[in-house]
Amino acid sequence: MAARAIASTTISFGLVSLPVRLYSTGEPGSRVSFNLVHAECGTRLKQHYSFPQCDVTVARDDMAKGYEFSKGQYVLFQEDELKAIEAPKTKESGRVAIAKYATRSKQYLVMTRPHEEGLVVDQLRYADEVRSFAEVPIAAADVKPAEKMLELIQRKVEG
Repeated sequence: MAARAIASTTISFGLVSLPVRLYSTGEPGSRVSFNLVHAECGTRLKQHYSFPQCDVTVARDDMAKGYEFSKGQYVLFQEDELKAIEAPKTKESGRVAIAKYATRSKQYLVMTRPHEEGLVVDQLRYADEVRSFAEVPIAAADVKPAEKMLELIQRKVEG
């Protein structure tokens, strides 16, 4: 599916302004996800937390987390098992670094860098989570700036 621009803006180099379009680089990765299932019989719960065989609302205490390994078949997990596989929380070290950051039982690759009086954490993406440039619709007219504009930008960049 072709990427759609999420914003239009301009980048300024002194007196020169260039219009640009921004595209999301995010692509959903392959992640393990859990479903809520009835702890007693292992049937997946619907949005209103009931199991379809009996059409009975299930109490929170009767729920368990399960991973669907085959159509309609789940492996059930206890809370202590989920805690054991949960990624550990991390602390910032005050240095510029590439790191793993864990939150809400998920782990992310991040770049930490100083900014003013604090740190900025930028989430990085693995190769399978980044869209291909072939998906970005770039028209030929959008990529050919005037020759004088290119010279001016090159002089600005070179300082």
